[in-house]
Amino acid sequence: MKKSTFLKSNTKKFDFSKLLGEQASDTTLKIQKLKKKYNLGVGDPEYRIPKKDLKLFFSKIKNENITYTDPTGLSELKKLICKNYSKLKLNEKNIAITQGGKIGIYFAFLLLGGNKEEILIPSLSFPSYFSLARYNGSKITKYVLKEKNNFKPIARDIIKKITSKTKLIIINSPHNPTSSVMDDEEMVKLVKYIKNKNIFLMSDEIYSDLVFEKKKYYSFGQFSEIKDKLILINGWSKNFGMTGWRIGWSHWPNSLIKHIKMFCINISTSTNYLSQRFVLSIIKNKKFIEDHKKKLVNQRNYFLKKYEKKFKLNYPEGGIYFFLKIPKNFKNDIKFSNFLIEKYGIATIPGSSFGTAGKRYIRVNYSKKRKDVEKFLKIYSSLL
Repeated sequence: MKKSTFLKSNTKKFDFSKLLGEQASDTTLKIQKLKKKYNLGVGDPEYRIPKKDLKLFFSKIKNENITYTDPTGLSELKKLICKNYSKLKLNEKNIAITQGGKIGIYFAFLLLGGNKEEILIPSLSFPSYFSLARYNGSKITKYVLKEKNNFKPIARDIIKKITSKTKLIIINSPHNPTSSVMDDEEMVKLVKYIKNKNIFLMSDEIYSDLVFEKKKYYSFGQFSEIKDKLILINGWSKNFGMTGWRIGWSHWPNSLIKHIKMFCINISTSTNYLSQRFVLSIIKNKKFIEDHKKKLVNQRNYFLKKYEKKFKLNYPEGGIYFFLKIPKNFKNDIKFSNFLIEKYGIATIPGSSFGTAGKRYIRVNYSKKRKDVEKFLKIYSSLL
């Protein structure tokens, strides 16, 4: 069937705005038209690898033969991941290096979704979960993250949604958009329940190096009893401020890794050589991630201390976001976000982009320049 025929015959059946995510609105277009703007909406940390380290890398790489790598990534890089996350007892052979962490999520949906297979997705959550589930015909079941629990995933809320048709559970911790972190005891409860079930767990841990509170379990990878059903999604975009380098990694059960290898070789041949080599050059130096965490904690604590008496800020236990209730006199989150753009040139993300549970909230990236975040917070407090 020709492409034009497909579109003509299916546009009445599909709502493409929903297919592309619950974030569909004119917010992005308005941001692009602004002459002066403060973009606190984009999920991109302000932190970047120092330029001197970039120059050093390029001076060393210029004489190398830049070519294909193994479809699932450089063996040296995969070995270093295993070493850096030694508590997880990862297997190099089960790791895939991909163009960002998102493609690992896509692979998981391709393998485990479709045919009305049931996928448990948090509401609130990263919009691509909803998009991909709809795209491949999966059945979406939502478990709600509640403000009274600081938006943390609660095991019983997940377990009570599980049915005989449940194929995949998604956990994102530290969480986008709320910066909550799943408690140790809740992780244990969920693992105990699913370890003997025919259910896969996808743990999206893209912010895992940015956990600020003391924990015993930083990853579901620490639970050996579910290694045969656990998919780990991770990368360096958020942790090291490498969003433009488009590189991430994932770890797969033995039953799935052969399919992942086929995806990698047929979809992309291999992840680009430069990004893999650059990651190799920087993650050996723990100082980069320590500096980033220190800056984030200082920034978070500054805002919490200064504004705690004026209004309630959610407490970010990891990640880079404040998740704030909109002022009562605004009808909904989209109208409030549009108001901030049109009147003040400040871009935020409407909470409903992450699920219906967020319709009275906005997401704000507090890692951006302090003066820009403070400008927003002063305006926000004056509107409450």
